[in-house]
Amino acid sequence: MAGGGRSGGGGGKGRGPRSGAGIGSSAAQGGGGGGGTNAASGGGGHAEEDTARHRREVQQLSEAVAAGEREGGYQQALSAFQAHPASQLPLASLWRVHLELAECAKRGGVLSQVKRHLALALQAQPRTMQVWLESCRTLDELGEVEECRSLLERGLEVCSPNDQLSLKLVRVLERLQDHTALRSHVGALRREPLERVCKVLLDAAHFEVRAGNGKEALQLFHSLLQRLPHQGPIYCETCRVEALLGNWRMALLLAEHGVQTCLKYGPLWFALLRYAEKIYGAKAVLDYGSFALRNICHELHWKVHFEVAAAFSREHNLRSSRRAIELAALSCPRHLRWKVWLLAARSELWDGSAVASRKLLDQAKADAPSRVQVSVCVERARAGGV
Repeated sequence: MAGGGRSGGGGGKGRGPRSGAGIGSSAAQGGGGGGGTNAASGGGGHAEEDTARHRREVQQLSEAVAAGEREGGYQQALSAFQAHPASQLPLASLWRVHLELAECAKRGGVLSQVKRHLALALQAQPRTMQVWLESCRTLDELGEVEECRSLLERGLEVCSPNDQLSLKLVRVLERLQDHTALRSHVGALRREPLERVCKVLLDAAHFEVRAGNGKEALQLFHSLLQRLPHQGPIYCETCRVEALLGNWRMALLLAEHGVQTCLKYGPLWFALLRYAEKIYGAKAVLDYGSFALRNICHELHWKVHFEVAAAFSREHNLRSSRRAIELAALSCPRHLRWKVWLLAARSELWDGSAVASRKLLDQAKADAPSRVQVSVCVERARAGGV
């Protein structure tokens, strides 16, 4: 993982030019495309006035482009853009509109124009990370993964260091199966502040797990834990990988250590409850849950009771499950209460009480938002209540 290579190019050196070189090349070579000329042309008050006026005009232009697309697709949107007076503003002010036009062209299937508008947006704001990310997302959706890689490498040359671009490049390189370039790119980040590149390193460690190098991945995870011992998400990810590799006791041990260091971090407590159930059963979930209730925020108390109820339900201990469900229902927000009724209905169904299960499912249907009604209907079908 800590292989030597250089940053930015991420394995692109030494290869011939790829098809995406045209989109980001002018942005990487040029400057800001006139980014600050209007703001510097007058006094402070006039500059602020001009900026506010430009924003209004760009917003009107954006609305005209959207209306044009609704009327006649990309060609009508492009005509609306060209006919609007705001299209004569400096290029640096129009980067968002060009990104919108690229989306219009993509929906209209005019792929050559997609790349032209992306190139103009990058030329307008080459040091704005959002433009590079949006351009890469569009190319990715078109299936241009190699071109997306080329664009990310150029973006890192202009905006380096940038953790979001690096993270996206790591994922693209994994999809391209260029593992050497991926490791080289990640190794080049070792001189960057760890807090800045932590997400990239975590993603790279997960790549090593997926590549079958679990031992090397765990070494990286444990190294991150030593250097960032108060980061709850790192504990969660390390425990998850240990569990994936079958090291359940080590996962539980790490989770126990983690909740002592990050007392208020709820996801780590819930991970601890899962590992405790796997090794020791539902009674251990109840015991650990009592410690969780003393430390995590009150808004999560219902979820602790929910996990205890689910654990006892899986052991067919209906009496203890009902007791925990009652506590969960009393402390649960109304918009989430349907989850508690759903769990209670499953428990009753497993116990053979179909009538009680249907009544609970009726209550779940009454409380559930419309977007999750289908989940309740599936459970009702299982209970014979449809």
